[in-house]
Amino acid sequence: MFAPIGLVVVLPPGGEKEQKELQAINNPYINGVAVQMNWRDIEPTEGQPDWSRLDEIFSAAESPNKWVQLLIFPGCFLP
Repeated sequence: MFAPIGLVVVLPPGGEKEQKELQAINNPYINGVAVQMNWRDIEPTEGQPDWSRLDEIFSAAESPNKWVQLLIFPGCFLP
């Protein structure tokens, strides 16, 4: 395991600007991605998690070999 280093693009909760965010991952000066998500964005309906946004982010980060850090906020951000 290694500590993330370098410049990072922070993807805030909500994902309203997904295309721009995914394009930022391809910037050659960016080393990684910090993904902030509320649990309600992962599981909008109890018992039915939707991993599609994380799948997109991991796929976008894989080919340019970027690291991904997940920051998932539980608690008051539940559905």
